[in-house]
Amino acid sequence: MNWTETDDRPILLELFASEGGSTLGYQKAGWRVCALDNVAKHARRNPAEAWLTGDAIQALDTLLAGGELEFATGGGWTERIGLTGHHRGPRLPALPGLHRGPAG
Repeated sequence: MNWTETDDRPILLELFASEGGSTLGYQKAGWRVCALDNVAKHARRNPAEAWLTGDAIQALDTLLAGGELEFATGGGWTERIGLTGHHRGPRLPALPGLHRGPAG
């Protein structure tokens, strides 16, 4: 899969991605997956289109402070994403069906 300007699939940030069991499901559902795990060998085995080895809590702190994360992609490219979107496109879409409310 490529990360071109014409790729309009939504981006999913997968924390604690491990070796990618969930990643495959997200990809089949139409997401571009940016996977993050703190174990480097997991990143090498994960089938995500982009990956980052690092600490999930530190990554969330960076995003919440308005920063971006830089993920490696195949072919030596990088992809920078933040909470308001990524450098090649508009804001990330809302996740349908998810809302705050009482459980039950």
